[in-house]
Amino acid sequence: MEVCWRPLQEGDLPALLEFCLGNAAYYSFIRCTPDRENLREQLTILPPGAAPEQKRFLGRWEGDDLTAILDVILDWPRPGVAYIGWLMVAQPRQGRGIGWQTVELLMAQLKTKGYHTLRLGC
Repeated sequence: MEVCWRPLQEGDLPALLEFCLGNAAYYSFIRCTPDRENLREQLTILPPGAAPEQKRFLGRWEGDDLTAILDVILDWPRPGVAYIGWLMVAQPRQGRGIGWQTVELLMAQLKTKGYHTLRLGC
């Protein structure tokens, strides 16, 4: 099956909600329940000092299935640094290396664009 990454948009909220509801352990840990409104906010929320054009909120799709999400802010908190605010793999696909492959792919792409640091929020 073909795998593709593309920006997540408002029309993807139903798939994003289903994806997040399927990761119950994560939401239990952070004591939050995903819903359309808080996920809609995630599409555009930014850390202090960041501009909308710095944000990339991407979904990894296998056919019609959302299998991973990646929220990265470029040139934040300073130029040459990329910051992963959210990286999650669909629960049924966890343990297969998708998260690590995502980080490796991101690092390779960022390096070609002159980035020297990749940070991960926890």
